Amino acid sequence: MKNRILLIDDDKGFAEAITKKLAIEGYEVDWAASGEEGLKKADSGDYAAVVLDYLLPGINGLETLERLKKQSPSMPVIFITAHGDH
Repeated sequence: MKNRILLIDDDKGFAEAITKKLAIEGYEVDWAASGEEGLKKADSGDYAAVVLDYLLPGINGLETLERLKKQSPSMPVIFITAHGDH
């Protein structure tokens, strides 16, 4: 399903808000609260893109990004952070 987005972010409130916004645009959002969970979902799903937070529990966003690119080199990834020092 190419209208699916994988959101990897540990902030549930942000995930709910983004899911609502993307649903208006016709996207289905799968949410993962950690890098490890996101990698599992990315490996088993068919996504149009990944939205990835930098600060995550467990492995951080940068490590998650590196692993995602090894799994799916052509997968578009939008890298985000709410923290100004990263």
